[in-house]
Amino acid sequence: MDFRDSFRLSARKFPTKDCVVLDGKRLSYQEVKKRVNRLAQALRGLGVHKGMRIGIMQVNCIEFVECLYACAQIGAILVPINYRLKAQEIEYIFNQVGLSMLFLGSRYVEVVQAVRERTPTLTTFVCLEGQAPGMMSYESLIESAPDEEMIESVEDRDIALILFTSGTTGLPKGAMISYRGMHHFALNMALSLKLDHTDVVMAGGPLYHIGSLGYLIPSLFVGATWVMVPQFDAREALKTIQRERLTVCWFAPAMLNFMLQLPGVEAFDLSSLRLVQYGGGPMPPRILRDASRVFPCRFMQIYGLTEAVPLTFLDPQDYVLDERDTRAHRLSSIGKPAPNVDLRIMIEEGREVVAGHIGEIVCRCDTMMIGYWHKPEETQSTIRNGWLHTGDLARMDEEGFVYLVDRKKDMIIRGGENIYPAEVERVLYEHPAIAEVAVIGVPDATWGESVKAVIVLRQGARVTEDEVIDYCHDRLASYKKPASVEIIDCLPRTAGGKVLKTQLRARFKDSQKVTA
Repeated sequence: MDFRDSFRLSARKFPTKDCVVLDGKRLSYQEVKKRVNRLAQALRGLGVHKGMRIGIMQVNCIEFVECLYACAQIGAILVPINYRLKAQEIEYIFNQVGLSMLFLGSRYVEVVQAVRERTPTLTTFVCLEGQAPGMMSYESLIESAPDEEMIESVEDRDIALILFTSGTTGLPKGAMISYRGMHHFALNMALSLKLDHTDVVMAGGPLYHIGSLGYLIPSLFVGATWVMVPQFDAREALKTIQRERLTVCWFAPAMLNFMLQLPGVEAFDLSSLRLVQYGGGPMPPRILRDASRVFPCRFMQIYGLTEAVPLTFLDPQDYVLDERDTRAHRLSSIGKPAPNVDLRIMIEEGREVVAGHIGEIVCRCDTMMIGYWHKPEETQSTIRNGWLHTGDLARMDEEGFVYLVDRKKDMIIRGGENIYPAEVERVLYEHPAIAEVAVIGVPDATWGESVKAVIVLRQGARVTEDEVIDYCHDRLASYKKPASVEIIDCLPRTAGGKVLKTQLRARFKDSQKVTA
């Protein structure tokens, strides 16, 4: 059994049930399965075979679901492309994986045409919407093929997907996800979220990102209904919850924050929700407390990365919102290791730290990637002796709760002292005028680096640089306080909601300070 079989069984058990919903268009499991079969037959007729890399570049769409399962049925490798990338980055990915075919939305035809001559392996293009010069029509392709099922035999370690990392620290790397990894990942998520065929599920992010793709596959695994919006919009997301009577949602913390700041958010009927899960970045307790007053459901945090997910869950029963309760500190954690995940905190190869001490999160699990596509050195530096090194710093308490400290690469070193930006950000998020914050290190002629806070204000709020710094005076050690504060309109983020601190550091690298 693999994730393909689970979808086939769902289609057999719930043929007339809504499988996917988008902008009022609804397809049953039976309808999706027939279209998947037709697409698989059409791809085989075009010479697509096991191991070939097939790209898809489009906002969230029903065709994504069809391409995912059709490619899997014939053993081809699907490569979702970040449609926000520039031409040079797209060209790099096309050539890096050696794409043979690309499915794309009409809005991306121009940028793809611009790199077409420089991507020699990419010879077949299919436009998902209507017609485009030199490209096949998706609907015509499906209509011309029979709906007879074909299933190519695959091995556990055969690659089903190549998911590119968000590239927050450099060029993106293609994480190879195996059929075994996909199956265990779907099973783990379905069990942990207690998903079943009665659920109506939506994830707020794009399907090229593990945050949303990680809910599509488990939903179809159990026969739930998958609802999507083309791109995240705070008001549209709330309307969709209300209209479709959603039961389970995933949002990045920034997405929840955007919805909470929307005027009139309390007027939406969100009573159908039983669970909101969040991940992709730290969740400030203040935002979580605000969310609990708007969303009448339980919350659950997930921690993972493109290379391995899920790694930890903060289960609903561990949410204690009363700040006077001695267990309230758990809200700052990312929970406990997920089922069948061996997670440890290490400071060097094979050396585990004692409870309460900071080290790097490393793990072993069935959902781990095989490695990075055609990047053996990066693979060897990330997977060592069977352990995946996440690059995230954390500590684990005696009860087994894991507390994320920060990314190793984001740590600020001021005069030999280690400063973790996430600690400073947690404090600043409690300021009533601050909606979003990112803390970075900038060059300092005296101390090497100094702390800079880049903030976005709440609508109508006002605050000065000195007021922000003074706010930290009684809440942080003096060396951890921001030496400077910059107020901007919005923070640059990945599709998964992570702040692109590389962009912020580049933007403010010349704001050198001479501090006492």
